[in-house]
Amino acid sequence: MNRLLRLPRRLGLLMATAIAAAVFLVDVSTGAELRVYPLYFFAIIIAATLASRRQAYAFAAYCAVLWAISKYLDGTEFSSGLVW
Repeated sequence: MNRLLRLPRRLGLLMATAIAAAVFLVDVSTGAELRVYPLYFFAIIIAATLASRRQAYAFAAYCAVLWAISKYLDGTEFSSGLVW
């Protein structure tokens, strides 16, 4: 954790964005067979450690949007729009 705190803020946020993008690509490529959405939390933890609270919330929302897009792209269908 101390190494993470010593990173420059921009580098850390770039690293968190790269991790989120990598998880998104794995999520899309594996489809519904392999659940990798918990890996988004690593990127969110890095962003929350280095950024302000507002930026961390925005990054968490960004990861949620990535997850929703990956579910749309892999063809996951739900019985209702209210069920996720």
